[in-house]
Amino acid sequence: MSRYLESGGTLDLKLRLDEKPSGEVQASVDCGSDCAGSLSLLESLQQIPVNEWAEMSIDTLVFRQTVRGFLAG
Repeated sequence: MSRYLESGGTLDLKLRLDEKPSGEVQASVDCGSDCAGSLSLLESLQQIPVNEWAEMSIDTLVFRQTVRGFLAG
């Protein structure tokens, strides 16, 4: 996974909401033993218009702070 950090990798999503989220929504990474974590998307999803396609990009550097063992993969 470290090569994605070094090259400025992103997790790119194209999504459409039928309704605003009413509870927690997370992006999760599970990259093996002792390498897992999640990131809340709720605040970002609240900004997306309903019934319209939208794009969201998450910089992999964010996972460096939130995922145990991310650099070990």
